[in-house]
Amino acid sequence: MDFLQGFTGCWWPGPRCHVDWGAWAAILTGVVGYLAWRTSKRAVQIARQQHDEMVLTRNENARILGRLLVVEIRALPARLDYILRAWDGAIDWKNSCAIKNGTALEAALAESQLSVLPTAEKSETRIHNLPDHIGADLATLISLSRAMNHIAGRVAARLRPPGFNPEGRPSYLYAGDQADFDNLASQIRDFRDLSVSFVPEFDEFVRAGFPEVQAMTKRDTVKP
Repeated sequence: MDFLQGFTGCWWPGPRCHVDWGAWAAILTGVVGYLAWRTSKRAVQIARQQHDEMVLTRNENARILGRLLVVEIRALPARLDYILRAWDGAIDWKNSCAIKNGTALEAALAESQLSVLPTAEKSETRIHNLPDHIGADLATLISLSRAMNHIAGRVAARLRPPGFNPEGRPSYLYAGDQADFDNLASQIRDFRDLSVSFVPEFDEFVRAGFPEVQAMTKRDTVKP
């Protein structure tokens, strides 16, 4: 009652007891302001917690994806070198890209049509979890792999079944510009060179761990 009389001259309100509505408005405004501040503070805390959880989840997914792809990525330069050696055995680069070994050419084309990053391609929808520069470079490698497969398929479609030369050896004909062989091999060399520079970058990413994850884990761990 004494508290209420701080805002009204009497109690209960009646003909001779008038409420000081200005005082009540002031206190209600203060209460509303306090509640709004508490709500805003809690919203900021929830947003920060959600952000931390999203970062933690993304980095943990990136860690798993890195472990999943590391062997395939490390093997990529050697795999592309193998394909290039197959092309070297099939084409005479110094003689207008003439076919010197049709059987080797068929093998080179077959290898060039296979995906050299099958696991990465299957995990394509998860690449966004990787750090931006790693994800962008890996997406480029996947694009180059698909381009190699596509071009090799087009070249293979122009290779005619073998006939036989006067010596009785298989003779292959190519119904297209034989410069296509050089263009495809050049594309594979560029692919190989990019993969060589990417491997140490990816290795470092896999080995380094994630400071953000470690910091948040340490912060949220309750010591006994």
